[in-house]
Amino acid sequence: MSSIDKTMKITVMGDGWSALGAIGFLKHQGCTVHWIKGASPKLIAPFPGLQLNSGAEVWKELMSVLEIDAGELTAGTFLREFRNKNFQIPNWEKTSNKEKLWSPEVIFSAQDEARFELELFEIEELARKALQNVPKTEGITVQELKIENQKLKGVVLSNGQVIETDFLICADRNIKVVGLDGFKKTSPVGMIQALFTHSEFMPGASHESFFAPLHKEAGEEIERNVWGYFMTGGRKSLWSVLLSEDETENNHEILKKLRKMKQALDRMFQGPEWLPQGKSSFISTIMDEQVRFIEEALFLKTEPPKEPILSKEILGVAFLTDAFGPATALLQVKMLLDRGF
Repeated sequence: MSSIDKTMKITVMGDGWSALGAIGFLKHQGCTVHWIKGASPKLIAPFPGLQLNSGAEVWKELMSVLEIDAGELTAGTFLREFRNKNFQIPNWEKTSNKEKLWSPEVIFSAQDEARFELELFEIEELARKALQNVPKTEGITVQELKIENQKLKGVVLSNGQVIETDFLICADRNIKVVGLDGFKKTSPVGMIQALFTHSEFMPGASHESFFAPLHKEAGEEIERNVWGYFMTGGRKSLWSVLLSEDETENNHEILKKLRKMKQALDRMFQGPEWLPQGKSSFISTIMDEQVRFIEEALFLKTEPPKEPILSKEILGVAFLTDAFGPATALLQVKMLLDRGF
């Protein structure tokens, strides 16, 4: 990556994978960074690994600069499909099988994956711990920019505070700042994520991730799946369901998909192979749940960036997006830092 002018004051806005990556690499170079976490809900890594592309190697490089021992990066197929009352390796070579997926799920899922020994959510936690001393602003958003002669001079927060900055990296999912259009989005797709804490360790927990279809009602056009995996050795699990653009605006539909998610999980995980002794269903093992809704989790009709996205109106502003997954998120960081400021 290119060497960045260490006299520059850099602000990073966002709390996802691309923001973490940018801050990690910039701090490693000795840059002055201010981190504005923003107010958008944070997406938990929907899979324990990464899509197998060059972005996976950038994660490996980030682990090195942050001195995080995440283990070796291994390629493979770790996803299992629930079919005919069993879990099986998806046969993606059959075009018809891939065509059964709703088109956003084709983008969302990975045929080939790369996995560290640590799961991605664990790596994120360690990265945040490594960056805990970075000056940051939490729970407050950017209201407007200070601009002189089309050049960025600072950001004005919603509480009136002004942060002087020479370069702004916008990596927030919901950019609502006067003068910033952000990443060009078409057909945004939402996501429900349910993080369950189980009363006991789930006996069938493994390093694989799983998916299965949700019940499809009469008249419902979209055939979709629930996707997820067990965490922390089976004491927790994370499950995600994608939502169409129209559904993200309908609270009734969101709650309905959450109910269908739980029904699907009860069908998937049955018997002593998967359930602790004395438990009759997956849902009966849940002692706590955290549900989050991400309105713009990915973009259906937008291609991943092939070069850094810079503001055409303001000198000193760049955009990153997490909407194509954690591997592509860090690949964008690399492209931006390779270009330099």
